[in-house]
Amino acid sequence: PSSLSHVSSSQSSLKASTANEGTIPVPRSDGSTHQLSYRIARPMSLSSRQAAPIVALHGGPSLPSDYLYPLEDVVPYRSILFYDQLGCGKSDEPNDISLYSIEDSVADLKALLKKLGVRRFHLYGQSYGGILAFEYMKSVACENREEEDDDDDVKCLSAVLSSAPTDVPQIEKDFERLTKELTLPLSGDDDDDDDDDD
Repeated sequence: PSSLSHVSSSQSSLKASTANEGTIPVPRSDGSTHQLSYRIARPMSLSSRQAAPIVALHGGPSLPSDYLYPLEDVVPYRSILFYDQLGCGKSDEPNDISLYSIEDSVADLKALLKKLGVRRFHLYGQSYGGILAFEYMKSVACENREEEDDDDDVKCLSAVLSSAPTDVPQIEKDFERLTKELTLPLSGDDDDDDDDDD
């Protein structure tokens, strides 16, 4: 048993030693600046030409990115960039809700990629992260149309949208319907049983 605990602790220390963590400042329209927290698994491979890194966008909003860390075990040969979107996990959580928008989240992603020098990557967006991935790709496509010189472009090589909603208003309607169904009395309650006894 003691040798197993030694192996477990050495594995977790090895995993921790192959990741870099840090923060970058992200500005908002009100002039404020907030810190965005990130984690890079296998940072030595971040600029690999053979195995471009994965940029992982977590769900939520308001969930931290750590639930996606098991991707490190599934994809053991690439760098993976995780970050906590503003208001989540280790990133700052401003109280002013006007500082949160999809446009700001896309700008934060672009700032993070630029600061870390990530030029070619695969994008993985889970749940709300899938919406953010789509909005990022849409934004980049619009920018590329406006600019003729694309030698300096950041290249998203592929995208995976995992469990990403495609119709938020429909999801909200379904959520309300399901919530109402959960609060309705169940058929066959004790009151109904009393009627049967008569």
